[in-house]
Amino acid sequence: MSRTQQTKIPSNDTGICLHRLLRTSIIPFMHRLLYAGFAPFLFWALAIFPVTVHTGRSDLSPQQSTAAEVIAGVNALRASRGLTPFQTNSILMRVCQAQADYMASIGTYSDTDAQGRGSRQRLLDAGYPAARASENVFEGLNATAQEAINFWMGDALHRIALLDPELADAGAGVTVDGGTYYYCQIAALSSGGTVSTSAPATPAPVVIPILVSTPNPDGSIVHVIHQGDTLFAIAQAYGIPLITLEQLNTLTATTIIHPGRRLIIRPAFTPTVTVSTATPFSTPPPILPSTRMAATPSEEITMPVPGLPVSKAGGAVAIIVLVALAFAGAITALGAKNRR
Repeated sequence: MSRTQQTKIPSNDTGICLHRLLRTSIIPFMHRLLYAGFAPFLFWALAIFPVTVHTGRSDLSPQQSTAAEVIAGVNALRASRGLTPFQTNSILMRVCQAQADYMASIGTYSDTDAQGRGSRQRLLDAGYPAARASENVFEGLNATAQEAINFWMGDALHRIALLDPELADAGAGVTVDGGTYYYCQIAALSSGGTVSTSAPATPAPVVIPILVSTPNPDGSIVHVIHQGDTLFAIAQAYGIPLITLEQLNTLTATTIIHPGRRLIIRPAFTPTVTVSTATPFSTPPPILPSTRMAATPSEEITMPVPGLPVSKAGGAVAIIVLVALAFAGAITALGAKNRR
């Protein structure tokens, strides 16, 4: 055996041992280390960038509102305004429930039934001698009775069936179909015929005339509330919309008014300053020398460059990901080289 062969054999044995060591110990250890370190990295990244799921409405299955809740909510609203509560009428209740069922059958709100009849005609056909009638309808997904009342309070037309002091009887109906609530509420005044009600009829409320205040020197009008005054009657007496009266005095649907309170009917006039457009003859002002100094050629004017906001957490994540990828690529390349 030559000298060359004697020196080559140990070299081959050493290479084989290193290859076996890499394949059986070092590379699997590095893989386990990479996998073991990747899981904490994922938890850390999720902690920095949490995922928030918005479901919109927190209560997806509220308890079903009833017609009695609608009547109770409307009467509470009337009591807060000093109005006589409605008397629940059995005929109006049946008519409202039939309309709520009809709206659920067609999948949308409607103030007429399948025959095209309005609220007053439906009441007359059902046996209620309606002299006046006003109807509110509402449709909403998982909507409550109070949400329907709040919606009706949004404009003067819907508030008639809620706050008109001349209307005395009321009914309501609620139908649910696939999570959608259909509400119907009717307030009416009987012409004096025989009416079947679930409660004894009460005498019509006595209407007390409103003592209208005269304008102040500044143009403002302030009304002092007297016993028996209602917001609806005050707004009618001064010829302003009810919603305007509420906005001027920061009133809400639950505000209770008391005698002696002062309500703003019209704010004071704000004088308008008139600026004359005529141009008088005058001597133009002297032109003063500019105090701004020009930069000499040897000066350097450095404009500040706004910096871009950089997320520290995002930079750290990017560096860790790049290091992990480079490390994994190096291990994979080393393993492939050794297998060759």
